[in-house]
Amino acid sequence: METLVRCLAMMALVAAGAHPAAAQPPEVQTFRLQPQRSKLIVRLFKGGAAARYAHDHIIAARAFGGTIQVDPARPETTRIHITAFTDGLEADPPGLRRAYALPPLSDKERRDIGQSMRSDGQLATAKYRTITFASTHVSVAGPGRFDVQGLLTLRGVSRSVRFTVQAQVTGHDLKGSGRLSFRQSDFGYHPYRAMLGLVRVRDEAAMEMELVATSAGR
Repeated sequence: METLVRCLAMMALVAAGAHPAAAQPPEVQTFRLQPQRSKLIVRLFKGGAAARYAHDHIIAARAFGGTIQVDPARPETTRIHITAFTDGLEADPPGLRRAYALPPLSDKERRDIGQSMRSDGQLATAKYRTITFASTHVSVAGPGRFDVQGLLTLRGVSRSVRFTVQAQVTGHDLKGSGRLSFRQSDFGYHPYRAMLGLVRVRDEAAMEMELVATSAGR
């Protein structure tokens, strides 16, 4: 607890531009993601002239892990690594659809959507087993807010992404939330479409995360 308190105090000083000469540099803290207490989803949005016959979708990652390494004295050196396993992706969980006020889908519709998601023309999960994110730079954007830049790797293609994270340490937990947008076509595949494009999924998707990570020493 004392170490985490010192870390938070130093982060506040650094964010405010203070550099106390007498302060001792805190040690780097490593936090491990807790998937059972976290949420990691991708939202897909309907489009096309016949969009009223289509659905928005939610893809939930059920199997993922990673670490966050934090040096409060140098937040720009924070390192975030997340790996989601594609065989743990679930298409349109009923509970999440209710939470986002989306209309329910039948079990058959959900199975068909899942098969399309895993197909070679989409995520090709038989070939690409993981989706990863690795930060390359973190900067302080305000109290408890951080701008994060890094590489998102999907279908073996890596692209630079940038987003803002709201984060705080509570006890031995590091909690963070954020949202990033990306174009599916940037990763070598085209979004689902049918009826000559009259029904389709938009190219731009949104990844939303509410992550809980626990100090590795616990």
